[in-house]
Amino acid sequence: MEELKKLLLQADDEYLTGLSNRGSVKRGYKDLEQETPEAVWSEEEAQVTWKEASCRIRVPLGSSTCSCPSRSMCRHRIGAMVFLRRELEKEGGERENPQGEAVPEPASAVAAEFVPKPASGAAAGSVPEPASGAAAGSAPEPASAAVAEFVPEPASGAAVVSAPEPASAAPAASASQPAAPPPSASVLRSALEQELLAFPLAKLRQAAGTRACQTFSARIESGELPQIQAGSIVTVRFPWENTVVKLLSPMEYSTCTCHKKGLCPHKALAILAYQMEKGAISLEQLKAAEESQESWDREAISQALVSVREGIRLQLLTGLSRLSPDAEETMERLAIICHGAGLPAFSGRLRSSAFEYRQYFARSAAFDEKDLMTRLLSLYQDACRLEEAKKPEGIRYLAGTFRDTYQSMPRLHLTGVAAAPFKSKSGYEGERYYFLEMDQGRWYTWVDARPSFYEGVRRRPPGKNEHAEAPWGLNCSRERMMELEFFLIHPKAAADGRLSVSKETKSEIVGSRNLCREEVQRMVVWDYRKLLDGEKLKGREPVLVGAIRCKKGSFDTVRQRFSMEIADWEGRTLQVAVNYSPDEKNTIRALEQLGERLESRGETAVCFFGIPYLEEGRLCLYPVEYFERKSFTARGENIAVPGTDIAASGEALAAPDIPAIRRAEQCLRDIQGLLGDLFQSGLNSVQAELLAQLASLEEEAEGLGLYLAAAELGNLKQAMEAKRHQTRFDPEPALASWAGLAEYLRLGLEKTQLDLAAARLQKAEIDCEEQAAGSRTKL
Repeated sequence: MEELKKLLLQADDEYLTGLSNRGSVKRGYKDLEQETPEAVWSEEEAQVTWKEASCRIRVPLGSSTCSCPSRSMCRHRIGAMVFLRRELEKEGGERENPQGEAVPEPASAVAAEFVPKPASGAAAGSVPEPASGAAAGSAPEPASAAVAEFVPEPASGAAVVSAPEPASAAPAASASQPAAPPPSASVLRSALEQELLAFPLAKLRQAAGTRACQTFSARIESGELPQIQAGSIVTVRFPWENTVVKLLSPMEYSTCTCHKKGLCPHKALAILAYQMEKGAISLEQLKAAEESQESWDREAISQALVSVREGIRLQLLTGLSRLSPDAEETMERLAIICHGAGLPAFSGRLRSSAFEYRQYFARSAAFDEKDLMTRLLSLYQDACRLEEAKKPEGIRYLAGTFRDTYQSMPRLHLTGVAAAPFKSKSGYEGERYYFLEMDQGRWYTWVDARPSFYEGVRRRPPGKNEHAEAPWGLNCSRERMMELEFFLIHPKAAADGRLSVSKETKSEIVGSRNLCREEVQRMVVWDYRKLLDGEKLKGREPVLVGAIRCKKGSFDTVRQRFSMEIADWEGRTLQVAVNYSPDEKNTIRALEQLGERLESRGETAVCFFGIPYLEEGRLCLYPVEYFERKSFTARGENIAVPGTDIAASGEALAAPDIPAIRRAEQCLRDIQGLLGDLFQSGLNSVQAELLAQLASLEEEAEGLGLYLAAAELGNLKQAMEAKRHQTRFDPEPALASWAGLAEYLRLGLEKTQLDLAAARLQKAEIDCEEQAAGSRTKL
C-alpha cells in the first residue's frame, strides 16, 4: 500500500498524460467535477468505484484495470488516480498543518483549470471563513454544488478515505502562470532519468537495428536533431519521420505513434537521443559501437571457410584438364553454404566461378583460364585471411554485405548530366542516371533496374523510359529530369553515391540545368594525366573530359570497334571507344555524326561525359554523353590551342622508357602463362620441365627488379621439388606461394598498364612541345 501511495503522489498530470493522453486527463477531471467516487484501500491496490465502472489501481499504475470495455488507459482509471492523489495530498497537508492553516496547491495546471474562483471581495489566496454555526476547525461548507460533489458519503461497513477539502479552499490559480507540480514529481523525473541513462548501448542498438542506428548517426552528424522535452515523462519527436515517443517509468508503459508494444526501434532511438543530450554517450562512441558490432556466426563462418578451402584445394591439386563437369555444381553448392553463413562476397565470387566452369565445359570462346585461376586463388587466399581475422572491420571487408546500406544525407543540390542504358551479365537491365552534386562536386547515380529474364522467360521488355515518371516527386518525365537543377530533401544514398527512392525524400526544383556554371566547369578535366588514378579507374568513376581537338572517328571491322582520338591542351590524347553491339549502334552513329559535324564547321572544342578505363596500355573513354561548345564554356576562352603560345621551358621533358615497361609487362605475362599451365596440370602432376621454367623466370624477374615475384617463384619451386621426397604432400606452402604470385601479377599488370598509359601521354606532350618549338623556330 505504501508503495502505491508514494507512486500516486509522484504521478503528476504530465505523467498521467503519458499513460493515456491529455484528453483523458481532462475528462477525468470533469468526471470528478460531476461525481465523487468511493475508494477502498487494500494491501496491494485501491479500488475506486464510479457509478458506471469500478477501477483497481495498482503498482505500476499502467497495470491498473477497469470494468469498462476500453482496452487502453481509460478516463475512469485516470480520474481514479487523480482522486486518490488528491486524497493523499489532503492527508499529508492535514498531518503537517493540523490547524488547517494551509491547503496544498493543485498538482498541475490541468487541475488548476477546475479550481473555482474565489468569491468577489475575498482576498486572493485567503481561506474562506467557515459558515455560521460551524465549529471552529471543522471543514468548511462547499463553495458550490459542483464542489460539494467531491465529498463522498461513506458506504456502510467500508473504510472510506476522508473527503478532501472543497476546491474553494485552494488559492486561486492564475491562468497565465500554472501552479507548480508538487515536490514529489521531481522524484519521478529523477527516477525516469536514471532508468533512461541505465539502458545499455548494446540493447538499444539491437532493438533499433543496424541500419536505423547508422541512419540516426548520419542525421545527428548532419545537424538533424530530434526534439526532446523532459519532465515527468520525456517526449521525443523525430521530425524526419513525424514520429513521437513518450518515455515514462516504468519503460514498458512508454508509448510511440507506431503503436508497437515493447522496445520498438523508435523508442530505442529516443532513449539513445536522450542519452546523447545528457552527455552519457557521444556521437563518436555511437559510431565506434557501429564499427565494432559483430553480427556474424563465427562457427558457421568457420565451417563454410573450411568447405571453401577444401573444395578449391582439391581442384587446384587435380588440375583443370582432369576435372569433371561436377566442378560447376561444387561451386554452386559452396556458394549456397557461404550465403547461409553470411558471406555474400564469397557467395557471389563462387557463383561467378561456377559460370566460368560452365563456359569451360561448353567450350566457349569467351572462357579465359587465367581469370578462373586468379579467381580461385583469390578465394582461397581470402578464406585463409578471414579465418585469421579478429577485428570486425577486417571481417566485414572480407565477408561483404548482402545489400547496400542507404544512409541519410544532408540536402543535396543536384543537376542532371546524362543517362545511359545498361545490361548486366546477372540478368538485369535498365537505365542509369547521372547527377552532379553542385556543393560537394561529387557524382551521384540513380539506377532503375529490372530483371530481363526469370527462369528463362522474359518478364518485362526493356522499352524506352524517357517519358516515364521521374522519382522523388519531381512531377515530370525522366527525360525532363535530366535537364533540371533541383534539391533533394532528406535523401538517402549508398557509399558509392547511388541514390534511393525513399518515401521520405522530397524534391524542390530550382531551375534548368546550366553547364556553364562555375561548379560544373570545375569538374571538367582538361589535363588527361588527372585521369590516371588507379582507384578511380578501378571503380569506374564517371568524369567530364574536355577536348580541344577531335579527330574523325573510324570503325575497325576486324575488332568491331569504333574509336576517335581526342586531345587536351598539351596534346595528350585518349581514345573515345565503343565496341559494336545492337545496343551501342545508336551511340556509334551519334559519334560518327559528331566527327563529321566538327570537321565541316571547323570546330574543335567538345566535352565528353563517360567512364575512363585502360586497355592495352592506352587510356580510353566509354562515352555516355557529349556536349558541344554552346552547352559549356571551355576552360579559359583566352587560352590558345597548343602550338601557338606554349611558353618555352628551360628543361626538356625526359622521354619515357616505354621499352623497359614493356619488358616488365612481358615478364609478368610469361609468369602468368606458366601459372596457367600449372593450373591445367594441377599440383599433383608437376613435370620437371615446369620446374625448370620456374627457375628461368625467377632469374629473369630478379634481373628486371621484380624481387617479390622472384622470391615467390623460388618458394613455389622449392615446395614443388620437396614434393618428390614426401610420402604425404602438404600443399599449403605451394598454394600460399601460388596465391601470392597471382595477387602480385594482378597488381603488377595494373601498374604496368598505368605506366604505359602515362608514358603515352608524356610522349604525346613531348611531341606537341617539339612541334611548337619547330613552329617558333620558323617564325
